This record gives sequence, C-alpha cells and structure tokens, in this order.
Amino acid sequence: MFGDGEKAQRYREHAAELRKIAAAITDGNTQRLLISLAEEYERLAALQDGRDDLDRNLAAFKKPD
Repeated sequence: MFGDGEKAQRYREHAAELRKIAAAITDGNTQRLLISLAEEYERLAALQDGRDDLDRNLAAFKKPD
C-alpha cells in the first residue's frame, strides 16, 4: 500500500507525545509504561516502513499484463 508512510509518521508522533507525557509524570511505574508504549509505536512505525519498502520493491518486479 503506497502512501502508508503517513501511518508510520503518525505512529512516531504518538510515540513522541507519550514520551512528552512520561517526562511530566513523577510515578516511575507510569513513566515506564508510557515509555514502553512509545517504544511499541516506534516498532510499529519501523514495521510500516519495512512494509512500504517491500511494497515498492514488489511493484518494481511486477510483470506488466
């Protein structure tokens, strides 16, 4: 799916927002949870980037009908 780079960017924005919230919280457990969630969003973004790369590569090899 082309254009899903926007999805990866949204994941990164969510991660940044969670880190910002975590920085303002004093409870260590909550901070760790928010940072863990941010890391998962970053992982999702990386997976989406990889999927976009794969889609582009597959499209390059697609045989014309």
